[in-house]
Amino acid sequence: MALIDLDYPLPPARTGTRRPPRVPRAALLLPAIAALLITLGGAAPPGRPLVQVLSIGGTATAGFSLAPGALFAAELGAGASAGIRRYDVESGRVVWSVTVPHVVKHLWYDESSGLLLARAGDTARTTVLDGADGRQLWHLGDAESSILMLAGGQVLLRGDRTGLRLVDGRTGGLIWRVPIAARADVHYDDGAPGPPQRITVVGLDGHVLTLRYADGARLGEGELGVPLSAETEPGSGADYAGASIVGDRLYLSREERGQGVLTAFRLPGLTVIWRRSGVPSGYLGDCGAVVCVTDSTGVTALDPADGSVRWSHPGWIGAVAFPGGRLMGYEGTPEQAAEVDATTGEVLRRIGPTQWADGVELREDRTTAERVWIRRDVRGAGVAGAITTAGAYACDVEPPYLACPTIFGATGVWRLPAT
Repeated sequence: MALIDLDYPLPPARTGTRRPPRVPRAALLLPAIAALLITLGGAAPPGRPLVQVLSIGGTATAGFSLAPGALFAAELGAGASAGIRRYDVESGRVVWSVTVPHVVKHLWYDESSGLLLARAGDTARTTVLDGADGRQLWHLGDAESSILMLAGGQVLLRGDRTGLRLVDGRTGGLIWRVPIAARADVHYDDGAPGPPQRITVVGLDGHVLTLRYADGARLGEGELGVPLSAETEPGSGADYAGASIVGDRLYLSREERGQGVLTAFRLPGLTVIWRRSGVPSGYLGDCGAVVCVTDSTGVTALDPADGSVRWSHPGWIGAVAFPGGRLMGYEGTPEQAAEVDATTGEVLRRIGPTQWADGVELREDRTTAERVWIRRDVRGAGVAGAITTAGAYACDVEPPYLACPTIFGATGVWRLPAT
């Protein structure tokens, strides 16, 4: 489970889309929830029902995290504290309830360790709790480090004075510490279960350092040869240099005097694989069989073997690899999705305004406002049912359950049909 650190004035994350196909339980800091009361609606096909098992109301929910058989919810507080509760999703019973000494906007649960992180949201203040009984294990203050990741019972933090450090999730005890520049981008692969294998730190000065996650050992480092652009956006007409990491490669995208140049480096040694001129400069992301470059004009797919252009879609704002060898592209807004053949760029079908969470499709009804149709799999034959919410972007999935929030206090949990 990964947390995105928003407390540092760093270059934007070099991803191939602004909207991933899944709303990660802890990879996203949930935006302010603006939704209507969730109710069961629509007709579900026989044999594939969407069954609501829990609805928590009363005090509005500031944040929540869905876990196997459990829902953790933080109440909106008027003062300098907040209440957190754990619910059993089937019975609706409150398993425990505690108060933490700060406002809570975001909750993240790590199933492997049973740890629950409660973060203030507008500051670095965080309380780490035992998810089983609600015991408060340790706190992180405003002036300390920001949390980047919780995985495998360990917490990755960074701070201006403390650098990058890994601590034990239950005690806060130091495992390793490595000094890094205050203005640097920290990259890690959070696609697989458990902790990442390595961390790559890319400084604005062009210095690249790759560390082993387990012990902080230096695996390799090198220089890109140019400083990275902190404020300049690709396609703005000004010179630009940005770094993106896809798998075991670092891509340096440059724009000088209107000419785009892309260089592929292999990590951790930062050895040059190839260099290609005349390609768009922008944010690169993993699109399965191709590498996607997103700039102000659209999305261009490049061959990872040599950087040659495979296809392009003007006007698109992003694309990303999807389970099953598919590619999802986004037209106009992140909600206007299209299924694409990654190799040829052919649009196989247009899906419309859609969100995804762990293989569950949440598609907006084109005729009824706030109605969202739920399908267990994008290519599944049947629709499970519908809910009414304006906050589908913030829904969470922990099979076989789906949870969605509302601003009025009712957070609903549904049991999804079996695939």
